[in-house]
Amino acid sequence: MVGVVTTISIAGVAAGVAALIIALAITNGMWRDLQGRLLANSAHVQLMRVQADGIRNWQPLFNRLRSLPHVTAASPGLYEQVMVARGARAGGALVEEFS
Repeated sequence: MVGVVTTISIAGVAAGVAALIIALAITNGMWRDLQGRLLANSAHVQLMRVQADGIRNWQPLFNRLRSLPHVTAASPGLYEQVMVARGARAGGALVEEFS
């Protein structure tokens, strides 16, 4: 009788540990996938002025940054705050436009 209970207990602990390992592996894989997708679709560096009037004479700065050795792509962009409304609901949003 003791052998059956011990076997069931060991099998239960083994199943719990296996489930924990599988859950952690899935979570880790999903996190890496999500992180990779976010980094692939967003800029790693954004240069912006504190004032909302934009960067004056940005072309020389843009050309100098684009010629740096580890920069693979660069593009100027516009950022503007807008209000989005539908019926009685309204909220703010940030529109990003890249050329």
